[in-house]
Amino acid sequence: MSKSRGNDVDPVDIASRLGGEIVRLWVASVDFREDVVGSEQLMQRVSESYRKIRNSLFRYVLSNLSDFDPQKNAVPFEEMDLLDQFMLRQTVAMSEDVLRWYDEFAFTKSTTA
Repeated sequence: MSKSRGNDVDPVDIASRLGGEIVRLWVASVDFREDVVGSEQLMQRVSESYRKIRNSLFRYVLSNLSDFDPQKNAVPFEEMDLLDQFMLRQTVAMSEDVLRWYDEFAFTKSTTA
């Protein structure tokens, strides 16, 4: 990819056509310490990955939380099933890892973990 050859990808154009989330996901998924590859086809693949994440995972989670009221439905950690406790611990550990990776500018680890 070379700007002088005219085969570069304009992130502003990609953001206006596909959305800013696509550009952010692409940036987080590449190792900026090396040469970064970008193309229209790559941006389309990132866009498809983003849509799969958003449409399957996020919609599923949000649909299950739509009527959740923390005042009525929250369960103290000690009263949770062992599997729920385990998953909550895993979620906390993953969240801590992602925050650390962002502090270390290791963005690619957060998209592959």
